[in-house]
Amino acid sequence: MVGLSLPPSLLPLPSSFSAAYPLLKLCDGLVGRTFAVAIYYVSLQYGLEVVPTAIRGTGAAACEIFGGLGVFICPQIVYLVRAQPMSLA
Repeated sequence: MVGLSLPPSLLPLPSSFSAAYPLLKLCDGLVGRTFAVAIYYVSLQYGLEVVPTAIRGTGAAACEIFGGLGVFICPQIVYLVRAQPMSLA
């Protein structure tokens, strides 16, 4: 599953190149987002197939809730780091 997320990251765009070709940068981001969403849903479906039927509904609901929280919180974390960079030292 992790291998599916590698193709978009194989195209690192230098800042001068991405400034000259903003459409390429946009397409690279959209392809990366598509792979991330696809991996999430494939993992969700596969994970539900390996658990017993009695807890499948509860497991699906829990996965959707935590996945939704991640989708909701992730942009705020990214913008927070951009607004107030942290030092790891």
